[in-house]
Amino acid sequence: MKKTVLSVLFLMICVLSLRAQPPQSILVKDASKHIGKTVIICDSVYSIKKTDKNSLLILGDKSSPVLLTLAVNKVNRAKFTKDPIELFKNKKICVTGEITQYNGQLQIEINESQQIIIANPIGFPVAQAKDDFVYTNVEVMPDFNGGIPAFYRYMADHINYPESARIAGISGRILAKFIVEKDGSITNIEIIRGLSKDCDEEALRVLKAMPKFIPGTQNGEKVRCYYTVPLMMVAKDKIN
Repeated sequence: MKKTVLSVLFLMICVLSLRAQPPQSILVKDASKHIGKTVIICDSVYSIKKTDKNSLLILGDKSSPVLLTLAVNKVNRAKFTKDPIELFKNKKICVTGEITQYNGQLQIEINESQQIIIANPIGFPVAQAKDDFVYTNVEVMPDFNGGIPAFYRYMADHINYPESARIAGISGRILAKFIVEKDGSITNIEIIRGLSKDCDEEALRVLKAMPKFIPGTQNGEKVRCYYTVPLMMVAKDKIN
């Protein structure tokens, strides 16, 4: 009974409150219209700057009237295999994050290494690069059979809310990202923003067991595509 109540509550909050969709893909020149929103931006690293506190990557180009700063502070630099400046200098990258304004400059603060990917991996043969490329936004985005309501209904039916989280009264949002392959299978599942160890592991367990999606298409062809989705983990009450 308690699991049923939690499942219904989980479904209602996800469907009615979140209306989850993958972040919108935008251009740097339009960034000022999306302050406070989580978006995906793909562009070239125009310039770089390193200070004692931050590694700064500037997205855009010489002809662009608008530039976007990606800020990685000293603490978060440790989450990368190398300094982000070394990893992404002179590369085209795709960034997922919330656009903010600091001292009149548009920026995205990078807290996790998964927020940045190289848009087109260097070193692949041309044919392989096309086949392996993972899109962030396509003409027809991947979808769960039955749409978003069916996706959250599936999650509600299969999530077993962790007892440790229930006792601690932990609830909130988990942000997950994965790749929908050309055959609809789900790979490379990551928790971008977690809630607790047990909640994150339960979300991963259910996501890994999901049935296939309807794959995304670009120019009429099935393609690999990133899909980002928020998941609400809600306990009805706290057990003392």
